[in-house]
Amino acid sequence: MAVRLLFTVDVEGTKTAGPGRLLHHEVEKEVRLPWQKLQELAARRGVPMTFFLPLTELAPETPEVVTWARETAGSHGLGLHLHRPFPRLSPAEITGLLAAERLAFEERVGRAPVVVRAGTYNTGEHGTWFAAVAAAGIPCDSSLISGAWSEAPAFRAQADTEAGRWGPGSYAF
Repeated sequence: MAVRLLFTVDVEGTKTAGPGRLLHHEVEKEVRLPWQKLQELAARRGVPMTFFLPLTELAPETPEVVTWARETAGSHGLGLHLHRPFPRLSPAEITGLLAAERLAFEERVGRAPVVVRAGTYNTGEHGTWFAAVAAAGIPCDSSLISGAWSEAPAFRAQADTEAGRWGPGSYAF
């Protein structure tokens, strides 16, 4: 019996909220080295992988991530990975955010992302999310759809604080 396995990797490490975006720490140790090791493993086994990249979060402080993405794109899929409070955004805001990220990705990497994954696995209402992904020109979604979005008081307080710091459409966790 043949078995098909989908192997995807979120390319990210330890992070904290910074002015307007997430700041990733230990990028070489927590992002580049594991990314490289996984690519070596995939090459030995002849297995294509998909790497989900928070490019607009990583690139300002680590511009070499664009070079890494270009190198990876030759043999593996690349997808968008966004940490935003999607359940709190309007359909137009979600579509606009996804389209802007797709365009930034294409401009920097030289090819379009093949998929998107929502960070924190929070997409909001599924129909709205899927329509926004399609309208933004992204061919596939790989978010883990749990069917719920936490409104726990601690989460709400953190989300409200981060929305105040970052503005609408941004979230850190």
